[in-house]
Amino acid sequence: MLKPVMKDVFSIASNDAELGVELVGYIIVKEGHIVAIDPPMLPGLPQALSVLGKVDAVIITSFAHLRGAPFLARLTGSKLFIPLVQDTPRLDRKDFIRFHHLENAENYDENTSLPLGLKATYVRGENVEGNVWFNEMFLSMGKTVFGGDAARGEREKLIIFPQGIFPDAEGKIVNANRKVLSGVLSRLNPENYMGGHGEPVIGKPEAFKL
Repeated sequence: MLKPVMKDVFSIASNDAELGVELVGYIIVKEGHIVAIDPPMLPGLPQALSVLGKVDAVIITSFAHLRGAPFLARLTGSKLFIPLVQDTPRLDRKDFIRFHHLENAENYDENTSLPLGLKATYVRGENVEGNVWFNEMFLSMGKTVFGGDAARGEREKLIIFPQGIFPDAEGKIVNANRKVLSGVLSRLNPENYMGGHGEPVIGKPEAFKL
């Protein structure tokens, strides 16, 4: 269920039956305190986490990654943090919150003091072909960045969304997203990246030179 990724960090994965890809979330454990990021909900997860410590927060990086976060927060009595991202052609934030009963969740942005010292950076793709292809927060912990859909790890490289997921014959979407990600990653200067899909990229700073 919980797979060690690096010191203090575990991954947890489940399959997306619609797209046939893995949904990957992360569990950070430090001195008995736990933060869950984009967690898929698996049977027995709350009980497993209780062995490791107290869940202080469940954080989603984007509204596309709600997954089991509200349920896990409720079962563990922890705070649910949702990102203060802008609306897109396919996202009305207020409607989403109302539909999913997230009125009691805590909003966060780049100025929010998050548990375990996590820092948020807003990452929004360009509007290409009538859609914004990612609209999320990166969460940084030292040289490690946790992301949502913007990129995924594959064979120690970053694959920019929507490569391998949605058609982009001329590369318009990927090229626009690469430009955005390049700027954000150059500022954050990470050595590790853990996305909401794919594999972690660990100790490969060269992978972030897009």
